[in-house]
Amino acid sequence: MIYPPDNSCSPARLNIRLLGSVEAHLDGQPLPLGPPQRRLVLAALATDAGRAVAVDTLLDRVWDRPPDGARHALHVQLARLRRALRDHAPIVHRSGAYVLDVDPNQIDVHCFRHLLRPHLPGERLTALRRARELWSGEPLTGLPGRWASGQRHAWRQHFLDAEVAWAAAELATGDPATVVGRLTELASAHPTVEPLHAALIRALATVGRIGDAVTHYTRTRRHLVDELGLEPGPELRALHRDVLRGEFGAPPAPAAVPAQLPPGIPGLTGRGDELEELDTMLGGGGSAVAIATLSGTAGVGKTALAVHWAHRAAARFPDGQLYLDLRGYDPGPPMPATDALVRLLATLGEPASGIPGDLEARAARYRTLTARRRMLVLLDNAENEAQVRPLLPGAGTCAVLVTSRNRLAGLVARDGARRLTLDPLRPGDADALLRRLIGSRADAEPDACAMLAACCAGLPLALRITAELVAARPAAGLAGLAGELTGARQPLDWLTVGDDPYTAVPAVFSWSIRRLPPDISHAFRLLSTHAGPVLDAPAAAALTGADLPRAQHLLNRLADAHLLQPTGQDGYVMHRLLRAYGALLAGPYEPLAGRRPADLPKTISARR
Repeated sequence: MIYPPDNSCSPARLNIRLLGSVEAHLDGQPLPLGPPQRRLVLAALATDAGRAVAVDTLLDRVWDRPPDGARHALHVQLARLRRALRDHAPIVHRSGAYVLDVDPNQIDVHCFRHLLRPHLPGERLTALRRARELWSGEPLTGLPGRWASGQRHAWRQHFLDAEVAWAAAELATGDPATVVGRLTELASAHPTVEPLHAALIRALATVGRIGDAVTHYTRTRRHLVDELGLEPGPELRALHRDVLRGEFGAPPAPAAVPAQLPPGIPGLTGRGDELEELDTMLGGGGSAVAIATLSGTAGVGKTALAVHWAHRAAARFPDGQLYLDLRGYDPGPPMPATDALVRLLATLGEPASGIPGDLEARAARYRTLTARRRMLVLLDNAENEAQVRPLLPGAGTCAVLVTSRNRLAGLVARDGARRLTLDPLRPGDADALLRRLIGSRADAEPDACAMLAACCAGLPLALRITAELVAARPAAGLAGLAGELTGARQPLDWLTVGDDPYTAVPAVFSWSIRRLPPDISHAFRLLSTHAGPVLDAPAAAALTGADLPRAQHLLNRLADAHLLQPTGQDGYVMHRLLRAYGALLAGPYEPLAGRRPADLPKTISARR
């Protein structure tokens, strides 16, 4: 093992390696650690060397889903690790936790982190060279599971940061030719990591290869645009400009004030009360950041309302308006908070080389850059509270508006957010929106227009799709279209525009169902077959076969996801289109406690 110049990673008889294959060496000789699972237990302890790791945490690190008997299996592996490590790295049990009782500097990853800390100028390059030598391959090589994969990803980022820092130090005091070769190799392996490409361009320019530097920038920009749909960040663009001008080394130009709000949707109708409520919620004036959550069912118009309000209030936030679609309810996976912070920091002018590698450090940097700025942050389509919290500024000069199909109750309880639930449009407002979209044909057939609006359950998305349907059939009367839609066995077949999943009501609904646990989505399918207009706990119990407390829990979870709407005392309703979608998922014979929903009595609830 290599040690830093101040000897804080002092030599020891026992050393543990995680930055490659998981190994332990005693006096330079490998110890018999055994199979991958035992090595994973050692890694789970060694990453927190000297600190207690709870048994439940160890179980989650070793198994993605701990099986029956996992605690016993863990104790067996710990006992065998104790024998392998002997007295040189004792594993101590302390009140429901275990401690690998060694100096962290006996473990390569901890020594690596120490070497990356600030050093005196004369020691910096030596420390970085030694840090690089600690890497012997893929971290935690061959170990399975989410935890090991997450550690590998985080440590790779730290390694790339170290390579960039080493390159900068070598350029200042060392051998530029060595830097060019190594950075060329890394840049090829990591085509979207901008700090590496910036370091390579700087190295090429330093050794006089200006043409190669410009060519590499062009190739990198093309790849970023083609693969990610993003232009290079401020540091890379400034570096390119400086190379072209012969002003290599000049600082990047200050970032422009961000104005990222997407275009508003014309024809917003019937949301005057909600706009005033948002004005009150996000008025600011206190020391804490103002946070509002806007939640509601799929297609109810959350994004349209949020963007409309944000444009209307933009003048109150002269330092900029940030916007992110967190993709919480989309065809693909949600955007991790770590990735969201990279985008936010880049927008705020942070050079790629200055963006920290881990979530907490990125969030802290983000709070620093937003401090004392009057900014609006619109976080659209959030999945849950954990995705949002790292994206909250720390200063009361900022305001945050979050939209989600989730109620985000944790943001209200813990973070002081104020909640606004967006209900479907009232019948009069729905009719008014459809009239505005259809135009003169609605004036000629007002009753048929009202029938079409009623078919859309007050959902602006469904109303806009219906208007497109009307426009696509200019010769058809509205009465005939309304009759077809109201009489359709499956009305959702009508509510699709082309191949765009964002304008297909069934697809939009599906993203809500996909985020539910299996038992809750199963309950949704069963409850959609209920014959009456109002559901309560006894009705849900009869439909699902659950006892009353469990049935009430199912109703509450579906209401939290805005797949049911509370009405009156202990009652819930499911609007027409969600009911149709649930029935489509359920099919004719959804299993239910040994019976079919069609066999159940139609008078389960007393609220008919």
